[in-house]
Amino acid sequence: STGVILESESILQNAFKDYLRTLSDEQLGKSNSRYITNYYLNGENKPRNIDKVEWRTIQKNSRDEGERLFKIFLHKALEHKDQLKIDAHYNTNYNAVAPLNHSKVPIGLEVSKTFHGHNLEVRPAQREGIAFMELVGSGIIAYDVGVGKTITAIIELAAALKNGKCKRPLVCVPNPTYKNWIKEMFGFDGKAGILTGTGIKLNEWYNLGVEIEDSINFEEAVSEKSITLVTYEGFQKLGFSPEQNQKQFNELSAILSQSVEKSDRDREKDYEKYRETIGVGQKGTIADFDTLKFDYLVVDEAHNFKNIFAEVKSDDKDDTKKRFHIRGGQPSSRGIKAFFICNYIQRTYGRNVMLLTATPFTNSPLEIYSMLSLVAYDYMKNGNIFNIKDFFEQYILETSEYVVGTNGEIKQKDVVKSFNNRISLQKLINSHINFKTGEEANIPRPVSYTHLRAHETEADL
Repeated sequence: STGVILESESILQNAFKDYLRTLSDEQLGKSNSRYITNYYLNGENKPRNIDKVEWRTIQKNSRDEGERLFKIFLHKALEHKDQLKIDAHYNTNYNAVAPLNHSKVPIGLEVSKTFHGHNLEVRPAQREGIAFMELVGSGIIAYDVGVGKTITAIIELAAALKNGKCKRPLVCVPNPTYKNWIKEMFGFDGKAGILTGTGIKLNEWYNLGVEIEDSINFEEAVSEKSITLVTYEGFQKLGFSPEQNQKQFNELSAILSQSVEKSDRDREKDYEKYRETIGVGQKGTIADFDTLKFDYLVVDEAHNFKNIFAEVKSDDKDDTKKRFHIRGGQPSSRGIKAFFICNYIQRTYGRNVMLLTATPFTNSPLEIYSMLSLVAYDYMKNGNIFNIKDFFEQYILETSEYVVGTNGEIKQKDVVKSFNNRISLQKLINSHINFKTGEEANIPRPVSYTHLRAHETEADL
């Protein structure tokens, strides 16, 4: 320790700035204390006398050296008693996640004894998925192809309807899998499905076309103890009534827009954009989610809804002060609608969102946060991660690299250098995502063989 003493809990960054001023040029590496303080910690704008190429180099070096020196500051410069305080504060707020023991969760099932002409077998991986949902309330079943995501979801819905967790679940599926879901639930050609004989009814809404629309009364709640099945297209036709809780709508809109300081006029523009996207009183929708009283949402192939957050915006109107510059694809209206509906269900009923996908995200931090925001936003908020900027500051280390653009020009691009606090991030992910590969679930796979083809030669002729 070099004896840097923290006088209060809120002075850590200021203490780091003071520490930087004590370092030599050799210790500061490729930057200096002024650049690190002004351009990395304070996020100041590019000076007029510096060109863009030099500015990018200054930004990269001040960011990389700032991150490196901050680690040295924490481990070597602080008094031991202050290190212990920081450790305790971090572990309490970000690392206090207990491992889930699924085998200890009792599961009661009321389903068909047979399934498609055979005895119904609930595999250990499927039982684990059901127990996982009982524990976390809302989560992602990220099972490999063949492990049984669909069967897990159907049995979980049967259990939820039986024990009173929900009364009117909605299942949203891609169009190609719509008929398969019906067969899995209620069978075909006289062969029982998982829900045959349970008394659970099915509302086949498909894509909510005109012929379906004319047969449904959208002004009242759907029947209790019934599952409503729609395609993605049908899901897009569901909106919210104008009476839907305005405070909740405004809060969710602020999360999406990453609004920190905006005028009332600019904020209202954001709200109007999201009202149009999710269908609040809009002509593009034919039914209101809250009026129908859906209280559980299952989304199949949920990775199709992961384009929610495209970037980390600046804290103010001057976008040049952004600390993080990584960008993803454009947010999709489907993803934004899912964000509102998933969070509406969890805030209204306390839980009850289940997403199914074999590939929840790539290594993109934008995708990781987007998927977690669908099932664990309030959970992250309780862990002091209030928005995507907090998520990046906690877990993402950004840097710049030279890449070749589509036009053949070499340019700098911001990329993820590494993930910080990986153990904490893994615990956060695993607390709401249940991963299972085919190998882990002991699913038999076809064995590949290499066959050598014999070729005739002139000697053989």
